[in-house]
Amino acid sequence: MIAAWALGIAASVLIVALADIAMPEGEVKKYIKGIAALLIVAAVLQPLPALIRGETADALQQSYSDLEDRLSPDATYLAEVERKNDLLRIDVCKRKLRAEGIDNVSIAVIGTGEGKLVTVDLSAAFLQEGASHINMDETIRNTVCTVFGIGRSQTLITGGNYEVV
Repeated sequence: MIAAWALGIAASVLIVALADIAMPEGEVKKYIKGIAALLIVAAVLQPLPALIRGETADALQQSYSDLEDRLSPDATYLAEVERKNDLLRIDVCKRKLRAEGIDNVSIAVIGTGEGKLVTVDLSAAFLQEGASHINMDETIRNTVCTVFGIGRSQTLITGGNYEVV
């Protein structure tokens, strides 16, 4: 609690000092300095109302802790961002595979983070005429690993009955 309070005071003083340096001399600078002094006083007196109400240091620490929780990233938001990134990676992966001559693959992502598994279903896939037919599974696995930034053990290729068109 005291550390957060002291950090708030230090930040206020730093901002005021930078503003003082940046402001040109003149009549306006006096008013800005007065407002800045009020900000520093407010930062110093911030825990005073809680102390007057009789809150203990533990209660003050909890209020700072609650503030940190409100400012931390929401897990739901982060999961949604990861899901959208995975959708973009699936699109990139399909485009790269199409450029290699493998078309109509189905790609799905299971899980998140380090436990992520990417499945590639080739049951409806076909090879474009003129595509290299040697070791397509290796080409697919390398493409998926590169695009998703995962290891080989995190990829699963199923339904390898693709036909040449």
